Amino acid sequence: MSEPAVPPLFGVHGSLILPRVEILSYNIELKDEDGGFLGDRASKKALAAIFDRARKTVAKGGQDPFGD
Repeated sequence: MSEPAVPPLFGVHGSLILPRVEILSYNIELKDEDGGFLGDRASKKALAAIFDRARKTVAKGGQDPFGD
């Protein structure tokens, strides 16, 4: 699908060119504060690791925040 030479006044659904924005990529690799990629955190294993870190931090003050 080719984009028009002049962008429309209002955005068209799925358009790469909007009145004040140009989309360069829908799939860009963004890094988090630890140097890993944000998309890597979407896996089940990575999500479990995030919960485990939070669980250990909060559990230092008493009970397990997520239960058994």
